[in-house]
Amino acid sequence: MNMFEDDNMKEEITDDVVIENGDSENVVEIEKQEEQTQPDLEYYIENIRKLKQELKEAKRREKEERRRQKVQIARTYDSSQKGVSIATVVVIAFIFALIGFMASVVFSIFGNTLIESLAGRTNNKKNGDTIIIDNGPPINIEAGNVDSISTAVYAKAARSVVGIQVVKTSGVFWDIQVQVIGEGSGVIYSEDGYIITNAHVIEKALSPETRDVMPNYEVRVYLKTDLSEFFVASIVGYDTVTDLAVLKIDVTGLAPVEFADSDEVMVGDIAIAIGSPGGLEFMNSVSKGIISGVNRNIVMGSGSSAYDLIQTDAAINPGNSGGALLNSEGKLIGISAIKIVSTDYEGMGFAIASNTIADIVEKLIRDRIVIRPALGVTVNTNYNNTIARQYGYPVGALVYQVMRGSAADKAGMRENDIIVEFAGNRVNNFYELRKELLKFAPGDEVTIKVFRPSSEKEIELKVVLDEAQ
Repeated sequence: MNMFEDDNMKEEITDDVVIENGDSENVVEIEKQEEQTQPDLEYYIENIRKLKQELKEAKRREKEERRRQKVQIARTYDSSQKGVSIATVVVIAFIFALIGFMASVVFSIFGNTLIESLAGRTNNKKNGDTIIIDNGPPINIEAGNVDSISTAVYAKAARSVVGIQVVKTSGVFWDIQVQVIGEGSGVIYSEDGYIITNAHVIEKALSPETRDVMPNYEVRVYLKTDLSEFFVASIVGYDTVTDLAVLKIDVTGLAPVEFADSDEVMVGDIAIAIGSPGGLEFMNSVSKGIISGVNRNIVMGSGSSAYDLIQTDAAINPGNSGGALLNSEGKLIGISAIKIVSTDYEGMGFAIASNTIADIVEKLIRDRIVIRPALGVTVNTNYNNTIARQYGYPVGALVYQVMRGSAADKAGMRENDIIVEFAGNRVNNFYELRKELLKFAPGDEVTIKVFRPSSEKEIELKVVLDEAQ
């Protein structure tokens, strides 16, 4: 019988412990590298005025072109949502734009016309089967004299955000039917075609056995907001634990997003989201808010968890999944992944932190999968400072259960042990234990210090970590 038994809140340190897991009046300026190669801000503003006038005509031509297409697109309407709960009340849905699901869309005509102008100035070339795209020189943002931070950030980063569409095809070549399964967003990781998105954006196209796209399915990547051209992506790898996936398209000369250090993100910082809320029709829409919280941990209704998330009130809607969350310098601080959906909650969105992304993406590119260590215990997360003081015990991670034959079991760890130190670092709770564990690999030997209530003594254990299954 566990002396602290409580089934309400438990976390398992086996497969799932290793889950990866206001506006200011500041102004910025866009540095000019060379007047001949980089247009200044006045050029953008002047063209925006013209583009607004041309937008209606462009839309009309687009509709005529679509009518001439031979491919008939049958969009499915899927109202199902993946949910999680907070305090058994709040439902959290993955921000995956299922066709037919329309939330309160934040659409910036200013932002879309600007990025179309930038796209129109490219000088694309083809080398064999690989498209080479000239995106022009990079844009730097610094504190200075630009009136709108959002405008400058968008000008820098929008070309690094793409639209993603999952389709299923059927029929014969003269009568192909294309069914849109879902739509989302992604960010460009490298100039040679690596794209990052959420695993749940592409999951309906994947075979669990082969970890690849199923027959008759395609994952399409759109680089331009006019949706005039797409590239069929291959699956490099994906990780459902962190909800991240890496795609590859045969294109070079892309503009990769610039990464920020998410450990430096502070509550109150400006946050700018770019994605496709409501689907690709609104590709590269921009919304602005602030960082509402960092290192957030969410327990899903399914029992799984998400950790180390960045919370923001920037509008994140279905279709933003996989899109960019940026700081005031136009650097990536996170990838939009989760939104609170409830009549009682508003303005609560969550993004996977950029430092987590950088680590996982490199592993996926190298190995196609993420290999994690496992300790082999379940932790009761209800154990806190108040309970520790009540019993006169130290704070730490309370072991609820030890899995038979696990690394912890072999080292002599017991139920009700309180893990207070991991590899020389103090541990105050489950989340700190998880963070320390993930610094190691399967097969590593670590020293773990536990407080054993039955003897009221601290004991050092040598543990050889298992591989999470």
